[in-house]
Amino acid sequence: MAKFICYLIAVSNILFSAQVLFVANGGDNTVSVIDAITGAQVVPPLPVGTAPSVIAITPDGTKAYVVNPGSDDVTVIDALNYTVLVPSIPVGDLPPDLVITPDGSEVYVPNLDSNTVSVIDTATDMVTFTIPVGLNPFKITVNPDGSKVYVTNSFSGMGGNTVSVISTATHMVVATIPTALGPNYVEVTPNGALAFVTCFSGDSVTVINAVTDTAISTVSTGMGSGPVDLVMSPDSSHAYVCLQNGNQVAIFDTTFPFPFITRMVGIQPVSIDIMNISN
Repeated sequence: MAKFICYLIAVSNILFSAQVLFVANGGDNTVSVIDAITGAQVVPPLPVGTAPSVIAITPDGTKAYVVNPGSDDVTVIDALNYTVLVPSIPVGDLPPDLVITPDGSEVYVPNLDSNTVSVIDTATDMVTFTIPVGLNPFKITVNPDGSKVYVTNSFSGMGGNTVSVISTATHMVVATIPTALGPNYVEVTPNGALAFVTCFSGDSVTVINAVTDTAISTVSTGMGSGPVDLVMSPDSSHAYVCLQNGNQVAIFDTTFPFPFITRMVGIQPVSIDIMNISN
């Protein structure tokens, strides 16, 4: 059975690795390392860049990558010894997100004000590619087999309202997919068949065939609903979407025509995750 959780994020982003929590503290430019069992601080807060916002840990658990929008860089932390390995990898202007490929070989970082995606080689911790995309790339994800990266181009005008699809083999944009207004979050189903894109300004969700990389449907979530973050069920049967302005979670069926129901939650839900509960 699965449960979904909506929660508000203020100035920190928390990521769990083994029995340790890595917490990005946007207000004092540090990462806290916390024992997940006792709640004790493992080491003094680690200095990173300015306004750290998102943390991702490599699949082998050896490194944590922290994106710092205020200083336009990425900090690398030794996730086993809790030390800063690389204080600053410069990327583009105002990077809001990052994602690590399933094999752990690369980190992809969208640069909101540069209209590019930076690619970091995790073996050297250097930027190896800078890929032009649409206007204001905001959120990014990778498909389950690691062959493609999807980034939302969030500008609600010419040059935006699209998703760029990047081949991880060629490091080139292989498709540009139109969406509704203001795409922000994007996730791919675990089976790799579909990508769901929340479109805040358009009060809708655009559904993409992730095999052909074409938009197959745009579903309205209601005027003024403001869809933001989303998460997929492990069995790929449902997508759960926070409706920030509607104070609801929309629960989508992932079969055409993608019907959904809503459930009331707290005020302004902005982030969602899912956990599996084994009986």
